[in-house]
Amino acid sequence: MNTFDIGAEPDKKFVYKIGSVTTNVAWKRPNRENIENLIFDIKNIKNFHKYELFLVGGVVNGGIGKTNDIDIIVNGDFSYDLENFFHELYDLALNKHRLLIDAKWLDKKPSKNHEVKFYQAVQFGKAVKQVDEIVSEINLFEKNIKLTENLVLRTLKFPNNKTQTNINYIQI
Repeated sequence: MNTFDIGAEPDKKFVYKIGSVTTNVAWKRPNRENIENLIFDIKNIKNFHKYELFLVGGVVNGGIGKTNDIDIIVNGDFSYDLENFFHELYDLALNKHRLLIDAKWLDKKPSKNHEVKFYQAVQFGKAVKQVDEIVSEINLFEKNIKLTENLVLRTLKFPNNKTQTNINYIQI
């Protein structure tokens, strides 16, 4: 069984780790209010002004109430400050707002047309989730370029779902 396919139960142990960020509290499903609260706090992260952030995926394409995470694309000059920015972003989302995010830096802004494009992406390379005694891991280090202890560089197809025809994003 893969723990990434199941939710947490109140009476079972729960641990999620991505980068150096760990939480023992299960996340909530995103809704308009908790997304707005998260965005407000994201804008106060120290290096927020260095990047452009975009909400993509289910929360802007009709999936609020259906999706379990908030997809965030980070764009701007790549620097290794990005790793610290990601750590702050994930800590804020997971430990303050109890929201799961999926953040990636892309080498160019997402396109609103329906054309599939390939991007160079930087993201955390490993996530571990434990529910009770079952532990699952996503490890992107095996098939991508390791940049730091926590970050990988990979080629990413976006949109990654051929049936996705309404591609929207909202700049934060």
